[in-house]
Amino acid sequence: RAYWNDPANKDAEESIRQIAAVAVPYLLRWSDVEHAETEYAKFEPINRPIVWLQEKMNANGNWNVGAPDYELMSASAAAFAALRPHAGLAVPELTRRLGNPTNSSTISLAANSLAYLGTAGLPPLLSVLGGPASKTRLYVLLGVRPLGTNATPAVPLVVNIFETSIGREADIAASILGEWKIEAESTIPVLIRALDSQDGIKQEGFAYALGNYGPLARPAIPALTRLMLTTTNADLRFGLTNILHRIDSVQFPNRAQMPSQHRY
Repeated sequence: RAYWNDPANKDAEESIRQIAAVAVPYLLRWSDVEHAETEYAKFEPINRPIVWLQEKMNANGNWNVGAPDYELMSASAAAFAALRPHAGLAVPELTRRLGNPTNSSTISLAANSLAYLGTAGLPPLLSVLGGPASKTRLYVLLGVRPLGTNATPAVPLVVNIFETSIGREADIAASILGEWKIEAESTIPVLIRALDSQDGIKQEGFAYALGNYGPLARPAIPALTRLMLTTTNADLRFGLTNILHRIDSVQFPNRAQMPSQHRY
């Protein structure tokens, strides 16, 4: 049950790698959302009176029998990162799961697992990201954050999703580009345009993503300055002072003194 990259379990990654051929079937099984939820459905006749009793007693917790262990599923997906030298063992099954027509959790977790596999997991992800708008593409987009610096081939596809989509998919695309912090020449213009969102929380996220690029985000200074002068959100205005400082400490030498819970 140890997370493979938990500092308290430094040997976990190497252990998984050494037993890759044995570990892959277990990780695939533990990360199989569809199987877990199908099995859980078999317990419905038992759980129905249990849920009724729990509600009557006003009791806390989850009394259900056979409930899916989503924490284990997420940990199993992350553990695929330790299997990168042996990724070929897992790719076919994870690719099959991307094609699940009904279960969004299966699609997203499969995409997450493929992303943790690094470059070996890229081809099926790129195939979906480069395809037409669909539920599958949306949930793959939600799952590809762990690609990190391996995401370079995906950047133009995600930029295209931002340019050609509206609503949630466009917002997610901009957010992911900011988190990857690569290909600044392509991604910074996207994040600048994303600042036009009327949602203050999203504006804050896009502005913070631009701040992650530091001096590379200088082209965003006019848009960020304009936002700081026009927003009625005091927290956002406060944060923009520090974001601009991170981008150009000469032009913006003063950092705002912010409460510790803020991330700027």
